[in-house]
Amino acid sequence: KLIYIPKKGEVSQPNLSKSLNENNVNKSAKTDNTKINLNLATESELQNVPGIGSSKAKAIIEYRNENGAFTTVEDLKKVNGIGVKTFEKLREYFIV
Repeated sequence: KLIYIPKKGEVSQPNLSKSLNENNVNKSAKTDNTKINLNLATESELQNVPGIGSSKAKAIIEYRNENGAFTTVEDLKKVNGIGVKTFEKLREYFIV
């Protein structure tokens, strides 16, 4: 969070902080430019990806806990409930 402190005699700019906050919200809401690390993601982070609900997020974490870290994004296909077609839709959202 950015805190703007005006200089002595300067008029404060309340719109500046509002626009900065809106920009930060918009950036964090987009998942298309930010790839999620399969080895570090929490259940809620995984659920932010289109096509991943609670059960798939839990399956990804369960796979990670039982088999260790993902070595490639393609390992996602080994997760129960994620087939080739689903993987093709999801692959662009992840890194390892």
